[in-house]
Amino acid sequence: MPIAAKMDNSVRFIVSLSGPSVSVGVENYFSSLTREYMSPPGISIEEADKELSNFSGDPLYDPVPILEELQTNILWQFGTHDRSVPVSECIRVLEKLNKTNFDIKVVQHVGHGSTNIHTGEYEDFVQIIKPWLIKIGVVEPWD
Repeated sequence: MPIAAKMDNSVRFIVSLSGPSVSVGVENYFSSLTREYMSPPGISIEEADKELSNFSGDPLYDPVPILEELQTNILWQFGTHDRSVPVSECIRVLEKLNKTNFDIKVVQHVGHGSTNIHTGEYEDFVQIIKPWLIKIGVVEPWD
């Protein structure tokens, strides 16, 4: 999405649900540590976060150069129980970029598939996205 927005100035906003801000290599490494969607699961998300400092592989693609230049408004939504995307590291990268056009929302008990890990239900993202779209002036308030 950021690449498309960089290429086309008509893109006014992006809503990223579990989209990484880290390199593909780092994301793949994290997923291999947690054994995303596999049984038995791998190490905990917290342990995998600590192990990221040991990553020495090929980054494959790093989105940071595009993100540094991007002026498009982005809502980055992450779930606390994502075993695919290293949420803590993604947030660290985004905060380091210090972009006023980036907003971050972390949803409790949600995994990578945007479902609540306890109920299996999809989260009502309209409750997150609606106020943000109003905030950035894309839509008018509605009931």
